[in-house]
Amino acid sequence: TLGIRQIECVRAILDRKIYEKNGVRIKRSQGYGTQTEKIEFDDIVKIAEENDISVFEARKMIEK
Repeated sequence: TLGIRQIECVRAILDRKIYEKNGVRIKRSQGYGTQTEKIEFDDIVKIAEENDISVFEARKMIEK
């Protein structure tokens, strides 16, 4: 059989707020029964370069 399946979906946009903690910007989003926090990637890269470490190590250091 030849054909195309088409599925429509709805995208929900969560409320976002950015706050600063210990000189690092953190993005918090929440809505629809969920809440997440994520460190701004640019801040992770900056700390990694300043300390001559990998981005992975910088993220671990910040999360402590």
